[in-house]
This record gives sequence, structure tokens and C-alpha cells, in this order.
Amino acid sequence: MAPEKMPTELFEAIKEIKSICEAPESKSQYFDYGSQGYKNSIRHYLASSSEVAQLAVQPGSVQDLRKIVNVLKKRKVQFAVKGGGHGMAPGYSSTTGILISMIHFSKVKYNPQTQLVEIGSGCLWDQVYSVLASTGRNIVGGSSSNDGVGVGGWMLGGGYSLKSNRHGLGTDNLDSIGIVTPDGRSLKASADPGSKYHDLFQALRGGNNNFGIVTKFTLKTFAQNSAYGCYFLISGKREKGFKDAMVDFVNNEERQEACVVAAFRHELHLENPDLLISMN
Repeated sequence: MAPEKMPTELFEAIKEIKSICEAPESKSQYFDYGSQGYKNSIRHYLASSSEVAQLAVQPGSVQDLRKIVNVLKKRKVQFAVKGGGHGMAPGYSSTTGILISMIHFSKVKYNPQTQLVEIGSGCLWDQVYSVLASTGRNIVGGSSSNDGVGVGGWMLGGGYSLKSNRHGLGTDNLDSIGIVTPDGRSLKASADPGSKYHDLFQALRGGNNNFGIVTKFTLKTFAQNSAYGCYFLISGKREKGFKDAMVDFVNNEERQEACVVAAFRHELHLENPDLLISMN
């Protein structure tokens, strides 16, 4: 959108955000419409989930994120926050206003003394699992680690995992959450019931992005043994038997470590199977 056609407050917000990114001490970046950085910032797993933002910004620090939030609050412009970009509908993590990409919040740090791991909210799950692979520990995390599945949206939505039978949801294993609130403050919300922002911590566990922009999660880890997987094809004639076996598993399997996560979908391409069942 040309500046003369752009709402004044949005135009001013873009100018101020660019100024934040251009400061000598800043590690933040902004990208105008059409640039490669812009395309990378707004890209989603599904093209239909992307919207045409007026500006894409990648905050490089909590301090800059606070400044950006204060600009958005002052100018009252539309914005969205994108982690991995696996949101399945327009508006979940896309906008026609200002898009905040959390890609620079991608640090993963494991503490062997506390057995806690700090994870930036812009991480994808494969980044997290790669760091933890050599520690003999793992977390209650997403069962799909590629295709843009991010930590932020998954965790704030509750987080069903292959380990949930045994250890609960992802949010049940949070120790603390770093967040920038709508009024521009940087807070640490803790699982400790006696901590100052425990009520905010509780609200964030399943509250999605309604209470601010999360910058970091700190999670408990668990011992991780070897894991095995397989891929197999089943004839369509055996569909009923396969589904019956799944129902039997759900009703009768008693081992906590046993888990099935299945997705059923019909394929539209003629050369593909009529029904594709993905299981983890």
C-alpha cells in the first residue's frame, strides 16, 4: 500500500518501528513488502494462512520487542505474532497490518544441574530436539518437528504430545514463561504458586497469545531412551479392521508410555490413496 493511501496511524507506526530497528545498538530487522526477508517473515505452512502485511519486523531482543509493543499500543494498529507459521487459518499468526516474526528468539539452552531447558518462542521443534539429542533428556513437545511446527503456538494452545499419557500436556511441564505484556513490560511468570505473576502463568497455559508476546519457555525434561518408528501401507479393504484396532487400543491399552496420535484425511489426487491415515 502506498504511503498516501495508508492510514496515518499505521504509516507512523511503520516509521517508528523502522527507527527502532535502525538504531546502532539494535539487532532487529524490518522488511518492506516484496523483499525476500518480507516473504520469509510472512510465509506459513499453508499459503492460504498468509496475509499481506504492510511491514514485517523481526525483533532481535526483548528490549526492542518492548519498544515495538509500545508503538503498537500507542498507534492502535493491527498486528500479528508469528512463531513457526503452522497456524491453519488467516489471522491466527498473520495480519494485513504489522507482522512480528519471532525468528530471532531461537536459542535453546539445557541446564544439566536443574534439568530444565530454556527455549526461545521462535524455535521450531526440530531445533529443540537437535539440542537435546545428546543430553539423554527430552521434553513433552510436539509430535511433528518439521514443516514449520513452532514451539510458541503449540505450547500456548496446551500441547498434546506422544508423552502426554505419562507426563500430561506441554503446558503441564512449564516451569516459567518470559513474556512482554501489552503495556510493554517484560515479566517472568512462574509455576511457583507463591510467585508474583503466577495468575498470569496460569492464564498462559492454554490462553494462546491473548496476554502478551511470549519470548521464552522454561520446561522440565525427562529421561529419553531410544525411540523407534515405522511406515506401512494398509489396503483399503482393511480400513474397518484398522479402525477397530485403534478403538481397542484407546479403550484397553494400560501402559502410560503407549500412545497413538492419528490424523485421517481424504486425498483429492487420483494417483493417491482415497484415505491417508498418519499415525505417530
